[in-house]
Amino acid sequence: MMLPLVDTMIFPCMQEFLPEVVLLQTEPAVPVRKQLVELLEAAVRAQPSLAALHAVLCTLRQLLDDSSPAVVRRAVAACSIAFRCDNPALPSHCAT
Repeated sequence: MMLPLVDTMIFPCMQEFLPEVVLLQTEPAVPVRKQLVELLEAAVRAQPSLAALHAVLCTLRQLLDDSSPAVVRRAVAACSIAFRCDNPALPSHCAT
């Protein structure tokens, strides 16, 4: 399944790297999965759009069920940043 692309003007190589990077969610090493969460969070921060959110939310959702509490904490933090009320990717009526 091909993930939706974020704005290719800002992330010209996202189409190439994101599907392979997302595969790291099954990596046995906890630091690798934590780094994956940080990378996904950085992608949403760099390109706050619905396309970017959609591209990373499935992976973040799966990482919320991770066996490592450290990865789950990091995923929760990343989700809270992605869904902040001042995120321009979210509709204006979400900020209540």
